[in-house]
Amino acid sequence: MLSDKWKNLRKPSSDNELSTKLALSDHPLELVYIRDGLGREGFGFINHDFKEPKNIKQYKGIDILSKNNADDKYFMLFLTEKELYDQFKYITIDILKNTQNIKKGDYSSATETIIKILKKWDELLKNTRKGLDLRKQMGLYGELVFIRDFLAPTIGLSNAISSWKDGEQDFEFNKILLEIKTQDAAKDAKIMISSLDQLDLVSGEIFLVRQAVGTGQEDIKNGEKLPEAVETILKQIEKSEDSLIGDIFNNSLYERGYLIENENENATYTKKYSLKRRVFLEITDSFPSLTPSKVDEGILKAQYELKEEIISRFILEEKEVKDKLKNLLK
Repeated sequence: MLSDKWKNLRKPSSDNELSTKLALSDHPLELVYIRDGLGREGFGFINHDFKEPKNIKQYKGIDILSKNNADDKYFMLFLTEKELYDQFKYITIDILKNTQNIKKGDYSSATETIIKILKKWDELLKNTRKGLDLRKQMGLYGELVFIRDFLAPTIGLSNAISSWKDGEQDFEFNKILLEIKTQDAAKDAKIMISSLDQLDLVSGEIFLVRQAVGTGQEDIKNGEKLPEAVETILKQIEKSEDSLIGDIFNNSLYERGYLIENENENATYTKKYSLKRRVFLEITDSFPSLTPSKVDEGILKAQYELKEEIISRFILEEKEVKDKLKNLLK
């Protein structure tokens, strides 16, 4: 469960006053939790110059206040619908996570990022949660196992969870991008690429990670369920001194349709998985791919399958990928 950052923020005695608390002392921006004179929970920045966006849309359950002139400088979000309190907490964590690499004091870029995040969450809130089907359960399990068994031991738990993205690739750490494809070891393994941007090297150095999981009777003797994989990472987080990492992890799970607090739904995820193998493929200019620079400008979207015999030429040893990631820590 996400921590309540507003719990000890008093309601100001005047409607014109604000109570604030710095979100993170080591963040490049002075983002604050806020409580206003109406008692509303808020989040944003105050007394910092920024390029004020035009035609700001108002989103469900959130009041956006923006002003940048000689007398007032602020960009603040306030919760207006109490039933969306938990979702508002997730939004603030998403903002902290996605602004942590912004240049120190760049509040204009921060504002652009916040608006993009609000648009994403607006879509999430419009869609009724229906739980995870078997394909999504396996995909999430694969990402969790990759965090726990490969990424965290290589770059540390905090870095591993912070690098878990909701974008074209699953992980991004200092311009190294990792896309995880987890499949049933007993079935024909087809590698499907879902967009023109997924293997586009303009974003950084990319590795495609193929994982095969066993789901048969012999495999599941030592296998684990999806909630069990979540729990093993939560236990590691409890031992961590990073106060934000648990919230980021919960937020990332929520974005993928898994809500830790929903114990009844999570109890239905009974299928067991056991990792059989993991193979790394290095994406280079000669790797077979469709990207914006390789297709006609009239093509906006594409989904395609990769040929097994060809892509096997691009296999990279696991140690090489580990060394690349570790070198970024120096």
